[in-house]
Amino acid sequence: NEIYLTDIISGISMSLRVEIPRKPFTPSASQHIKNWLNVIQQCLYWTKDQHEFLENLKEWFISQGDGLTTSDWMAFMRSEQAVAAFPENFTWVTCKGSNSFYRGFPCSLCQM
Repeated sequence: NEIYLTDIISGISMSLRVEIPRKPFTPSASQHIKNWLNVIQQCLYWTKDQHEFLENLKEWFISQGDGLTTSDWMAFMRSEQAVAAFPENFTWVTCKGSNSFYRGFPCSLCQM
């Protein structure tokens, strides 16, 4: 199967908008999120808007310390900059399938 940037962007957008805020921000989870943000920022090619958003997200996330809530995270992800960089609607190309449980997000992670 071919790898499409659209699938990668949708997978990362879904991780930022759906997967990360599913659980409380414990110190351990926060460290994993920082690591994830570093990996996706450094290892993939981004547009200027996406790169700036990821940098701002990482700086904001670090500045929140231990007081960050999932509501805070979701509010940040609803910002104009977040929506422009990583759309709220997910588009799948190679990862499009009849059963989203086996395609979509899990497929995009495998492609990364």
